[in-house]
Amino acid sequence: NMGFSAVVEGDHIRVMMPDLTEERRKEYVKVMKDRVEDARVAVRNVRQKYMKEIDEFEEEGASEDAADRLREILEKMVKEYNEEIEEIREKKTKDLMTI
Repeated sequence: NMGFSAVVEGDHIRVMMPDLTEERRKEYVKVMKDRVEDARVAVRNVRQKYMKEIDEFEEEGASEDAADRLREILEKMVKEYNEEIEEIREKKTKDLMTI
């Protein structure tokens, strides 16, 4: 619960947000850290899924070189996504903690 409340006014919805005190900002950073960890887990799960598919591809007769190239591409993509997640986390933490 992030403290938001919504009120319907005719054909509009008004969303009210509590004041951003330092304590509230720290709570939001904590919530964001949980979301960041969820994103990292999702990336790891996708990596595992495709590593299994690459292994199966290799078992079905694909060359080891082809499988290795696919693994390198996958690892590069995973690294890029994790770096992007970290950049977003750093930026949002800074935004939240700046008054």
